[in-house]
Amino acid sequence: YPKDRKPNTPSSSSSSSSGATLFVANLPFDCEARDLRDFFDDVAPGCQASVVRYDDGKSKGYGFVNVNSEEEARRAIDELDGADFQGRPLAVREGNRSGRRN
Repeated sequence: YPKDRKPNTPSSSSSSSSGATLFVANLPFDCEARDLRDFFDDVAPGCQASVVRYDDGKSKGYGFVNVNSEEEARRAIDELDGADFQGRPLAVREGNRSGRRN
């Protein structure tokens, strides 16, 4: 690393108490982030959602939901994995945005 840049290292306080990211697959191709957020809101109030898209704007069929705690993440997986969402069964699991599975 250059002298003026330091590697990004997580602080000890930012791990489990700062929330969790869920990977959500099998989304309908016309799904919007607000639809996904609204669907998760009963289990994880105040969550944030995003749908991954191709350059042309078409959905890739998956996205991410950021929840407020590990507890909300577990509850969302337990209650929503396999649930019907706009006519499709969702696949919900722990995820991250690095592209690598745990």
